[in-house]
Amino acid sequence: MARRLLPGIFLIALLAASAGATPVLDRAAGLAAAGNREAARAVLDSLLVRTDPKDAVYAEASYRRALLEENGKDLERRLRVLVRSEKDAGRRAAAQLILTRLAMARGEYAAAASHAREAIKDGRREEGSLGLGLATLAEGEFSAARPALEDAARSGNSAIRQRAWVALGDLHRLAGRNERALAWYDRLAEEPRLGPGW
Repeated sequence: MARRLLPGIFLIALLAASAGATPVLDRAAGLAAAGNREAARAVLDSLLVRTDPKDAVYAEASYRRALLEENGKDLERRLRVLVRSEKDAGRRAAAQLILTRLAMARGEYAAAASHAREAIKDGRREEGSLGLGLATLAEGEFSAARPALEDAARSGNSAIRQRAWVALGDLHRLAGRNERALAWYDRLAEEPRLGPGW
């Protein structure tokens, strides 16, 4: 199941990542969108071999190539290299957010929180705060989870905001504060025109 999910989860990020940077990157994105991930990987591998690692195109190709990995282990390996070498804070933060999700899926909440903190430092405050809040909530660290989730609950992104509301409801429910929990859950009903953003 996880092997099938990886392509779908990251294809959107791959297509959105700096479209138009070069015709070769566009070609790889088109191949991936058409379902030919193997050919897209080959195009990106070819580009990486002949491009100077100091070039911005190399960084973008490396990021896109990581997103095309067929399994979580290889994806994680490439993302870890990327976060150590990437100079662009946006790509670094995006990689940290993916690493946050992978660590959460494995139940490695301290690692997930660490990746989320790095994403926040690199400018992805709202998503990073949600990841940090969810990771610390999963560890049972309610006092650390609450400010992060409250930050995410103020997001302009409905998916982030609504997930934070549910998590804040869960936090209060687990702490035995059912009235506060219901107040957070009720916020979802206040946005019926949007529906769950996730």
